Amino acid sequence: MNSPLDTHYAVPGKERGVQFFVRAGWILMLAGAGSFFLWASLAPLDQ
Repeated sequence: MNSPLDTHYAVPGKERGVQFFVRAGWILMLAGAGSFFLWASLAPLDQ
């Protein structure tokens, strides 16, 4: 019987702790903010 939540494709492996997701979140936030500030510093202003 196949249930809608069938996870036969999930492979057991290394569990990721909270620290992994915290670090990934910080990296994404810093990369996004850095990209924004880079764009803001290079964007032409109408004068």
